[in-house]
Amino acid sequence: TNTDQQILAAYYAKGMALRDSDDWNGAIEAFRKAGNYSDATEQISATHYAEGIVLRENGEWKAAIEAFQNAKNYSDASDQILATYYESGKAKLDAGDWEGAIEAFTNARDYSDAVDQIKSILNGKLMEVEVPTTTLRKQASSTTKSLVQLHKGDLVRIVYLTQGSANITWAFVDYNGIEGYVIYSHLAVVDSQQDNTSQTQKGVTTEGNLKVYSSASSKSSVVTTLRKGRPVTVVRDSGSWYYITVTLDGGKNVNGYVPKSSIRITQ
Repeated sequence: TNTDQQILAAYYAKGMALRDSDDWNGAIEAFRKAGNYSDATEQISATHYAEGIVLRENGEWKAAIEAFQNAKNYSDASDQILATYYESGKAKLDAGDWEGAIEAFTNARDYSDAVDQIKSILNGKLMEVEVPTTTLRKQASSTTKSLVQLHKGDLVRIVYLTQGSANITWAFVDYNGIEGYVIYSHLAVVDSQQDNTSQTQKGVTTEGNLKVYSSASSKSSVVTTLRKGRPVTVVRDSGSWYYITVTLDGGKNVNGYVPKSSIRITQ
């Protein structure tokens, strides 16, 4: 009836007015009550979209993403989700939260220069193997040549990330002077204190022909051997082991594990 249509039209007009005043929930409720009047259903999506824009401008990233998701296929809502992840990544990077920035840029996928942002953040960062074992490979593929087996707790320096076969993200890393690819999801961010040279200690070896192991186990591979009195830098404790870095005579830097009993801390 005309009366029913007038009621629906009134709810529709109310929805428009409430959206203009940024009352998103009120507007959505009004458009729902407008039922099938005009394009009320589309206006619900448009309201979620408008809400997302405002929330993003206010730095409310999570709420903005949720609003764009609720907008479904309205306009370029999908692109706006990626844009919001990207902007949140930039904000987190500016705040010094590089781990949060990486997560945000990863969710932004190929939006703008998100991939380059990740590469820039990770370049030279120290990361730790968080799975029992993983393999450092010659190329970014699980079918290519194995260079060395890595174990939980091993530290690597990130050079860059790349997309490999089966859409798996690989990290090109430096491990004790050996460069190769490891699956990025097998790595974890090292606590900032562990990656801060001010937290390290200086020491010297107290044994000759001291074996430096690839992990905190005498059953792991030997990285190098050190003479007695060789200066080393202790990066961190690992139970009864020290994780150290040492510069060899040729200038090459090597990392690995040695028993605590074989090192005398000098400062």
